[in-house]
Amino acid sequence: MELITRNRCPNLLNDNREIAGPWSGANDWIANEWMPKALSLGLKRFAHIVSPNIFSAIPASQLVNRVEGLEFLKMLSLKPKRKPKNG
Repeated sequence: MELITRNRCPNLLNDNREIAGPWSGANDWIANEWMPKALSLGLKRFAHIVSPNIFSAIPASQLVNRVEGLEFLKMLSLKPKRKPKNG
């Protein structure tokens, strides 16, 4: 919230490519607490990079149906995020 408030940023990119398991338990909090507050602070568009793990992708799809008043873009990730090479 601090980042949205401080920068008056209407766009947010959420990268969940490395999430490996279910997180549907967080959907109630996100939909009922976090999103309404973010929307009141000026959030307009939310892009979500979904993990290639099916157990992480399902909660992302469920969340899209629970949020109103927001332009929501769900992007599928076919590969996990690459680790930087050392050296």
